[in-house]
Amino acid sequence: IPTVSGVTITQVKDIATGTILTPITYTGGQWYQINGASGLASGSYKDYQVTFTYTTCSATNIVVEGGWNCSAYPATPTDYMCGKSTISVTFTPAVAQVTLVAVTEPTASVNLCSSSLYQVQIGSAGAGNTKSNTAKITLPNGAFITSGTLQAEYPSGSGSWSAVSSTTAGNVVTVNLASHPNYPSSNGIPGVLLSSTSTDRFMNLRWEISTNCDFSSGTRPVISTAANNVCGGTASGSNIDLSLKPINITGANAPYTTYNTVTTPTLTTCTTTNNTVSFSTIILDGTTTSSEIITITLPLGVSYTTGSFACSSTLCPTLTSVTTLGDGRQQLLLNMPTGATHGDNLTYSINVGLSGFTATCGANTIELKSYSKFNSTITCPTVPSGTCPSINILTGSKNATITITKPSFTLAIKGYRQNASPNTYQIALTLTNNSTVNHLSGNTLTINYYCSDASGNPTGGVIASSNFSANINAGANYTHNTSFTTATCSYANGIVAVLSNTSNCICSTASVRLIPSYLDAINDTFTVNGCTANPSNVTNVLANDLLKGVTPTTSNVTISFVSSSNANIGLSGTNVTVASGTAPGVYTLTYQICEIENPANCDTAVATITVAAAPSVVISSPTTTCNTSIVFTLTGTAPWTVTYTNGTTPVTLSGIASSPYTITVNPSNTTTYTLVSASDAYCNAHSSALTGSATISGTKTWLGTTTAWNNTANWTGGSLPAATDCVIIPTTANNPIVSGSSFVAYAGTLTVQNNATLVVNSGNTLAVTNWVNVATTGTLTLEDKASLVQVNNVANTGNIIYKRNTSITRNDYVYWSSPVASFNVSSITSPLVSGPIYIWNPTVNNPNGGQGNWNESTGATMTVGKGYIVRGPNAFSASTASTLTGIFTGVPNNGTITIPVSRGTDTNTATHYGTNGALITN
Repeated sequence: IPTVSGVTITQVKDIATGTILTPITYTGGQWYQINGASGLASGSYKDYQVTFTYTTCSATNIVVEGGWNCSAYPATPTDYMCGKSTISVTFTPAVAQVTLVAVTEPTASVNLCSSSLYQVQIGSAGAGNTKSNTAKITLPNGAFITSGTLQAEYPSGSGSWSAVSSTTAGNVVTVNLASHPNYPSSNGIPGVLLSSTSTDRFMNLRWEISTNCDFSSGTRPVISTAANNVCGGTASGSNIDLSLKPINITGANAPYTTYNTVTTPTLTTCTTTNNTVSFSTIILDGTTTSSEIITITLPLGVSYTTGSFACSSTLCPTLTSVTTLGDGRQQLLLNMPTGATHGDNLTYSINVGLSGFTATCGANTIELKSYSKFNSTITCPTVPSGTCPSINILTGSKNATITITKPSFTLAIKGYRQNASPNTYQIALTLTNNSTVNHLSGNTLTINYYCSDASGNPTGGVIASSNFSANINAGANYTHNTSFTTATCSYANGIVAVLSNTSNCICSTASVRLIPSYLDAINDTFTVNGCTANPSNVTNVLANDLLKGVTPTTSNVTISFVSSSNANIGLSGTNVTVASGTAPGVYTLTYQICEIENPANCDTAVATITVAAAPSVVISSPTTTCNTSIVFTLTGTAPWTVTYTNGTTPVTLSGIASSPYTITVNPSNTTTYTLVSASDAYCNAHSSALTGSATISGTKTWLGTTTAWNNTANWTGGSLPAATDCVIIPTTANNPIVSGSSFVAYAGTLTVQNNATLVVNSGNTLAVTNWVNVATTGTLTLEDKASLVQVNNVANTGNIIYKRNTSITRNDYVYWSSPVASFNVSSITSPLVSGPIYIWNPTVNNPNGGQGNWNESTGATMTVGKGYIVRGPNAFSASTASTLTGIFTGVPNNGTITIPVSRGTDTNTATHYGTNGALITN
């Protein structure tokens, strides 16, 4: 008897003799020797009874194989070559059912804020056991379960009343019946097949309900129960509501009653919202006031269509609000018209639809209730005042059934294959619409796939999903094909396909377990050493193949060569061979395996063989300025070993696992690195396969022994920075100063770090090949007549301070152009306030009748390359010149600076003395 997922064989018995056969375990299941060494005589027969337990919920086949005409008993059933016959026996699991009946309820009116006792009995009425039993109590508004009164008894009548755990959401209390200390947690409450007494199939639940000032007299609690089958899935009879008797408050009498009717549609699709529900409320034996209301509570998953409320009678209720209750149901609140009297009929309607996939198929309840407010005080001992000013009284109600019909499907396997390497799944499923409702293509179907556990149940998260649209009429079949490659599942357990009613417009979840094919030849991938001329035998190609879920051998399969992409690639037994001299490349070989016991059961696979080339290495460095990285680009087979040199000292890197491989170096001077040698997992690289070079700029860091830039003792490496060096100015005891007469300080790049300072004295030059980077709290100052010269057009970052001195009187103008970006022209002379500021515009008319005039530019951001004239500050003397220091702070400009040249339109040859231009008066 081969292993069946979710089934455990417990006994095989000879019916005639009662002898229990001894099981012998083999890789694929259990087998039994019939009648000892003598076997079974030709023409005779025996009857055997197979006993088993199961955890599967679906109809399952047990295959029984019988071997005959054997010369002797084999070591295992997979080895024998004698005759075999097979029979398949199908069993259908017993399902569970729950029942619910009221035992104790209030029989008379009670005082407000007092307690009322309720008791129900929950039964297991199906053939199978019920597990994970729960009860759900929906309380009226203003009612709550009295603390300490929620208790359960199991078995029924045993007197073992005990508190059970519960959770509350809004006015819904969910009771965990399985928390009772006597609850049979392993197997659940027995069904009729396994029940040993008349009471162990029943459990009692009791509680007391207390009320407060928010309670409406005449309203009642509702209870339902639910459980699972032992194998999973919901037990029959679950989640059916039982309305218990109402709680009537003494002294609160209804001033009128209502007679209500509700006409409901049948909801058949998850997308339409124009299904009409009609209501009629007739007033009897009284007259309404302004305090009367109607509530309409829709089933879970059914929603009101906004704006659809309508009324066709003379007197009409008005829709006040639509809210969502704690249990997820929608409730509509209507105000009744004032003055409606005996015989008046209120007729009104709403439209509804299904919201999402939460609505339960079949009969669902829509609740209508009418209330009147009792406006006299009524005693309530539990409130501080001792009375309630008013309470609501239920004057009428009507529960109506709204039927929801959606398609229901079963899933069956039409075709399935699982390849273990890579883990690829090819699936064909047959969906059968078992309902009377057509499935429309507008409702997309989603099938989720999970790994299966040993019992055939989904485990873990979704490994893949397939979405599709199709019209599937009632009673029709539809084939859905899909394939995917994803995370590995147990090959022996297979996967489970689930069509869930929580993500599809269907009544119930359908699932099917997909078990791998009987024989699976699985593709192989190998890498062969290409460094030597010797032939290589590749590892056994059967090592990852499967027969009945285990690795096959030449004792139970045959293996044969099918084809190869290169004549040098062959098959020797179960090994792929690669002839000497085979050029590097990727090749394939196709082979076939067939089961010896069933020669028609065959499968093919492809072995992909990579003949690896000898290794090669290219050394390089990125082209970015001040780069410190060396990159090795390698071919061959990991791990690699590489030796490189800076021209003086070789360095070896071992155990390199991937390409490209990057290291960081920091030479004090610009250095070029080259390769010395390399090898991969198989052999050494030829010298011709070692190419490239990496040139790394030197790094010069200020040491601050003194303040003199041109002192070699102040620099790492003991030499002054060159035009290719990356210069770094950190915080030191002595900040660098470029001094002397016409001295040029060189740098490839310049970085002034936070809190560091660099000063270039007047008459000297700072020449930088590439960029300047001044940190936020760093300082780079160029004094009067000092210069910053940059060779390459690259962007700078951070602010510098650039100074220029000029000797002027108050009425002198100086032409300025900004060396830094985004500088305000009015800040040149700060903190002194300058006189007027102008720019020249040659295209505008002037007062002389010509063209060209000065435009006021105070406060303007200076355009790069444009000149601005600034008059001396008012604080300066009109006759004696003073020194004015212009200070520019900002990111230094760099690169090609362009600015358009403008001219006027006056091009005649007449004399223009005194007309083109305008006098600035001081």
